Amino acid sequence: MLKIPHLTVIVLALGLFACDSQDNESTQGNNAPQSAPVAETAPSNDGPTEFLTNDNMMAQIVGNSAEGDTESGDHYVEYYDPNGKIIGLSKKDGPYEGTWRLRQDNLMCFKYGAGPIDGGCVQVSLKDGKIGFTRMDGSEEPSATFIKGKASGL
Repeated sequence: MLKIPHLTVIVLALGLFACDSQDNESTQGNNAPQSAPVAETAPSNDGPTEFLTNDNMMAQIVGNSAEGDTESGDHYVEYYDPNGKIIGLSKKDGPYEGTWRLRQDNLMCFKYGAGPIDGGCVQVSLKDGKIGFTRMDGSEEPSATFIKGKASGL
């Protein structure tokens, strides 16, 4: 059975229904709407975190990879293909796939299976080579290291 990497806990905090309720507003791949970038911020110890807009995520996250550890300690690396597919490798569970999409409210949503708790939506930040994933309640997933392009081994 496929084990879900770093975003399992996000859904427990957010609920997949919040993500699916705006499916008619989602974008993916090259069909992203051209909206005016609006920087959103949240407080942190290093000053405000600037969350990426959809345009920023398309330019900086999509087509690249992230590597890190889940809250449960599993090491993963995953690539965000421009076509909306996630290709990943978990140290504990091996290869996995999923999908990503962008919502018009500048959230990146992830789906790793068919179950109701197999994904979620987060605000994304990128600073000093680290990708941050912030839940709707303001809590944070462990950050990941940004890797330009498709990570080797995927």
